[in-house]
Amino acid sequence: MVCTRFYKFNYRIHLITLSLILSGCFSNEDPEPLETVSDIIVSDNGNHGNGSDIEVNFTKPVDEKYVAEYRILVLKSENIQSFTVGDANNLAPDRFTVVDPDEIYPIQGKVLEASAVDVHGDLITEDVSYVIGVLAVTRNSEKASNALVFDNEEFTLEVNSLIVNHTPEFAGGAGSLVIDTEGILYMGDYDIQAHLQNDRAASFSIYMISSDGIVNELSTSHRLLSGNAFDSNQNLYQSSLFGGRIIKRDTNGNLDYVSVTGYSLSEPDGIYIDPADTIYVVEQDFERIIKISPDGESSLFATVRMNPRGLAADEEGNLYVSHNHESGTISRITKDGQVTTFATIPTSRPQNYMLEFIMWVGYIVYHQGELYVAGMSTDRIYRITPDGEVEVFAGSGKRGIPRGGALTANLNRPVGLAFSKNGKSLFVSGCTDITPQHTQYSRPARIWEIQIPD
Repeated sequence: MVCTRFYKFNYRIHLITLSLILSGCFSNEDPEPLETVSDIIVSDNGNHGNGSDIEVNFTKPVDEKYVAEYRILVLKSENIQSFTVGDANNLAPDRFTVVDPDEIYPIQGKVLEASAVDVHGDLITEDVSYVIGVLAVTRNSEKASNALVFDNEEFTLEVNSLIVNHTPEFAGGAGSLVIDTEGILYMGDYDIQAHLQNDRAASFSIYMISSDGIVNELSTSHRLLSGNAFDSNQNLYQSSLFGGRIIKRDTNGNLDYVSVTGYSLSEPDGIYIDPADTIYVVEQDFERIIKISPDGESSLFATVRMNPRGLAADEEGNLYVSHNHESGTISRITKDGQVTTFATIPTSRPQNYMLEFIMWVGYIVYHQGELYVAGMSTDRIYRITPDGEVEVFAGSGKRGIPRGGALTANLNRPVGLAFSKNGKSLFVSGCTDITPQHTQYSRPARIWEIQIPD
């Protein structure tokens, strides 16, 4: 930039003033760099072993006035120390992925192509450790320069569990899941809002979900529904939390109620039925486990505190209870009714939430020596080893629309869990509502499938 001025000062003053003006007009300083992106999230969302497995998301700068585009760079971890913004600026167009600013938003990032290469021109492949970088590219080099930032974590493509939609969204409230020998799922309609409001008059449905994800209402007009299970003859048992009864649906589709003598039921929830068709059911309000023999005679099996909910059992007949409680307690009950704390899973309460909170923990399932528990408040599914060690099986911890890699998928209030008979799929019932102010919701529902590789 050249500045022209005319002055009527004496010669010496004119030279001094002109020198000052020219020094301000001709600057050797480089423009300030753009603000870098932040919170880079790299998701391994496929098992193809190439760039198409990778989805990259990030938080864009608040001010994008001078941003023309973003470029995703894949760099071998071993080269991270020597790679500079100058190197990024000089890359050939085939060595980065261009992202328009409008392509990135909270629930979706940019998926790379199968033919994507790293910054050295090598195809992205398994067994190589990478780091992702994002270059913000300026549209006006006089106002701002390019800015580069790298993710602070390395990643390697792996064969991982993937989450996909099993059903479309449907009107029911996500509840306990159970699966029959034909791979057909059943779910009782559970509405958190009805539970919070103690709405004992509202009607709810039992849903049947085919192996190809078609949802049908089996029966309607039930009080709020909760846990469910099958007996050895494939009769379905469904608890009605606000109905105070267990509904039985036989293999011909006939509905009846389980006759109970002795201890009556008040708010039945989780159910486990052993190989001899003895029913164990959680009594939520009285915080106890009721044992019901095949002839309907009931007895107190164990007392459990802290809002018991789900029920599962191992091969030795020990019961496990998930507690819908801030403690995240998972209890173990021996065959003689002795109760101990087996594990605790993380829970999370929204900040400054003053209303009653009942969205802590969902249902529990036992599979191949391990327990799986739905963490409703953390939007995660936890796996518990035989030693009581807890690890995250699925869920990023952020609420959203689940897809892609199980560990990076943004689950949405998972409630019910059921494994396929071959153990290669875990079905999860959850909510699709993502309205921020809807803190405790269970509808509309969707069932997702977590595909587990061999």
